[in-house]
Amino acid sequence: MNLGVLLLVPLGFVCGVVASTAGSPSLLSFPVLLAAGYSPVQANVTNTVGMVMPTTLGGSLGYRDKLREEGHTALGLAVAGGLGGTLGSGLLLLLGERVFQAVIPSLLVGAAALVLVGPWMVRRVARTDDPVDRPRAAIVVTFLLSIYGGYFGAGVGPLLVSGYVTTLAGGIQRSNALKVMVVLAVNSTATILFALYGPVDWLAVAALAVSSIAGGYMGSHIARRLPDPLLRGVVAASALIAAALQIW
Repeated sequence: MNLGVLLLVPLGFVCGVVASTAGSPSLLSFPVLLAAGYSPVQANVTNTVGMVMPTTLGGSLGYRDKLREEGHTALGLAVAGGLGGTLGSGLLLLLGERVFQAVIPSLLVGAAALVLVGPWMVRRVARTDDPVDRPRAAIVVTFLLSIYGGYFGAGVGPLLVSGYVTTLAGGIQRSNALKVMVVLAVNSTATILFALYGPVDWLAVAALAVSSIAGGYMGSHIARRLPDPLLRGVVAASALIAAALQIW
């Protein structure tokens, strides 16, 4: 597996770039981990700890000033996200390899669809008039989507943004800031649970984490030169190929 780990270094860099541009980098890294010989559950937990968590941590720093203004709203959503993420990641470990292997093709196809239609879906929802804040509805939406986020999580971002646009005032910018914070809460609790009880490959985690941080830093500059639809197409295609291979 040493050669496979070395190949994860450039993969992590590319995923960091994707995280800063098209989003959903795990739809690239997860299939590659499967191709490298990891079982689906081990690929998922290693991917969360080594790539998803570092990129979401970096993204949350950019919204720290805006999130300070949210007060109790941000706190309530973060708690709901953490609880949902704990439940989802716990279900992954409890239900085990057989169940995850059975549902992973459907999850990959669904996540690929979200990557492709996510921006359109968010813009469509955002055309409606700003609603009044309905924090209880936002918390329920957060908890339910965070269960999926802890279990697998790819493509959960557009769903959260759409949910917040319809339950909270403030439009896409506020919704996106809250989404970043919730995804961080989900991945933080999942990472703790996976680190304690999951089959994490820590050498692969190190390779992915360091290179994905570097890729995320460079991503803002690369994003200006690469068309977003192209990147989304590549991410979605990798997910669909992985789903087809799992079915085969």
